[in-house]
Amino acid sequence: FERIRSDSRCPLDVVCVRAGEAVIDVSLAASQGSVEVRQMRTDAAGSRIEYADHTIELTGLAPYPRSTQQIDPRDYLATFIVTRP
Repeated sequence: FERIRSDSRCPLDVVCVRAGEAVIDVSLAASQGSVEVRQMRTDAAGSRIEYADHTIELTGLAPYPRSTQQIDPRDYLATFIVTRP
């Protein structure tokens, strides 16, 4: 997980019309291969990517936004499930 690109998720303490999403950059590299940066999203359509015979799914991004608190980009923690068919 390289960095948070954007986070428009609806804060926990607010009622929103739209849930929003977060977008992150991940760096991927097969053994002896070059590094490829890809984007992943917290919405269902963008939370799964395929790379080098693996499926990588973004299953969580913490902390969740609050309207009264700014999140330092260094505080984000992404959780993934990596599977191989």
